Amino acid sequence: MDTEVKRQIIQKTSNRKVRQKALEKELSYDEIIRIGIADETTKRQAKEMEKAVAGDSGNVNKVTSQAPGTSGPNRNRNTSDIFDCNRCGRTHTARDCPAWGKDVPWLW
Repeated sequence: MDTEVKRQIIQKTSNRKVRQKALEKELSYDEIIRIGIADETTKRQAKEMEKAVAGDSGNVNKVTSQAPGTSGPNRNRNTSDIFDCNRCGRTHTARDCPAWGKDVPWLW
């Protein structure tokens, strides 16, 4: 009985992948069904992913570069304000840092 059902599946299926796998190996009825379900699930998931990607194409954000010193926590700080410096670890005004503009190895 299983051999007749397998023959019918091989002859009548529109799924080329299932047909090829069933003909390549001597598979049981259950294995043929499992391959067919897996292939159909994969196709459905790929189609859903393509729809999701196509739907998101309008939501791309523009990437721009900023001039040095225009980003980060100190960008709105007045140059006369005294603060704890992240570059040298001292307390001073914004432009009085001894590490300003220098390559400081411990900051890498």
